This record gives sequence, structure tokens and C-alpha cells, in this order.
Amino acid sequence: MGKWKRYLLPNFCPESFETLKKEAKRSLRKLKRRINPVKSFWNQARLSI
Repeated sequence: MGKWKRYLLPNFCPESFETLKKEAKRSLRKLKRRINPVKSFWNQARLSI
């Protein structure tokens, strides 16, 4: 939740509920697309789990 609040919706003040809903959905989709940093580390280090 912190990343969402600090980086994806900083200082966001919507004019309407619809605008808030639209931006919240957009930013949540963006969060879901992010690569898992732990998984990336294991792949880069070529370590087996």
C-alpha cells in the first residue's frame, strides 16, 4: 500500500469519485505487472531454489 500511495498516486486529489476509481484501477494494474524483485534476484544469481 505504501508504494501505491507514495509513487503511483502522490498528491492525487480527484475531482470526482469516477476519476478516483479510474486512477486507482490503473495504478493497481501497474502494480500487478511489476516483476517480483526476489524472483529476479534468484534468476540473476543463477541460484536454484
